[in-house]
Amino acid sequence: MYRIWELLVVASIFQAGRCTVVNNFDGHLQFECPHENQFISHITSVHDNHREDRVFDMSCADFPIDVDGLLTSCTWTEYVNDWDGLLAFECNDNMYINGLQSDHDNHSEDRRWKVKCCEMHEIHLADWTAFTSLRHVKSIATREPLLSAEKETEKNIKDRLHVEQNNSSEMHLIWELVIVASIIHTGSCTIVNSLDRPLQYECRYENQFIAQITSVHHNRQEDRVFDMSCRDFPCDVSDLTPTCTWTEYINDWDEPIVYQCSGNRYIGGFQSYHSNRQEDRRWKVKCCGMPGVQLSNCHYTSWTNNYDGQQYFNAGTSRVTKGLVSIHSNRREDRIYKYMTCQASRN
Repeated sequence: MYRIWELLVVASIFQAGRCTVVNNFDGHLQFECPHENQFISHITSVHDNHREDRVFDMSCADFPIDVDGLLTSCTWTEYVNDWDGLLAFECNDNMYINGLQSDHDNHSEDRRWKVKCCEMHEIHLADWTAFTSLRHVKSIATREPLLSAEKETEKNIKDRLHVEQNNSSEMHLIWELVIVASIIHTGSCTIVNSLDRPLQYECRYENQFIAQITSVHHNRQEDRVFDMSCRDFPCDVSDLTPTCTWTEYINDWDEPIVYQCSGNRYIGGFQSYHSNRQEDRRWKVKCCGMPGVQLSNCHYTSWTNNYDGQQYFNAGTSRVTKGLVSIHSNRREDRIYKYMTCQASRN
């Protein structure tokens, strides 16, 4: 049996929205873009075989063309699939996906979905087809009907096709996320580990820093699934050459973490591994620095999560991440985290 998702996403991401963990295992999911003239541009998820469900992470992006002042109207669908049934849905002509809702059923071990579809006057979505293992439809946003955009968009196409087989139930889950994406000076959020598994994440470029971390805790496995993304420096560093080094482990099992990269260095990556016996993670940090860059006015955030709760950290648009503090609870078998951020400037 096949469950097929075909999300037709207009995505030229000039300003990436923040990524957000939007549900717990077996829980209700509801996510809407902050503004109705945005669209869902990024979806990642991780599956848990015990719960037979997924934790989803979603974010939105602005349209690739100027849509300020255009009148927007949106509607929610009814459920677009039955339990274990086919899901193949498109918003009506010139409408785009702005939100998703779903509920999980433990008997069927499946989710039913509703979709929020929006449209803006004067916006037209011109469709064209590329032939791969499945039919991929790309949607191009224009303010003129049927504007020819193949030359501009072919180099920007990012196709994601994930096929997962569950031999015990002989069911196949096929995700087809079709994203036209020109990602300019932004990092996309990435789920960086599975439960109980090692984690390693580094910014793509060493003159970037880890700017956002979200995570969700799983009580049965007493571990967290983390989602991280990077960002460019708030000041121009394009002419500077970074140098980076990895620390040794900065904590022992069940012990606090109090760590800052030295001097004017910033966090460009994390590594960790999980112990099922200790139900904890040990962490390494990648610290980077650039000559002529000074970090000042540093301070810690408040706690970014409660024990067993969802975590959200964002350094903001004008600060960079330099350190972290974390405390482990043996009773809850979880950690809480706060992060040090600083202003960055050129000497």
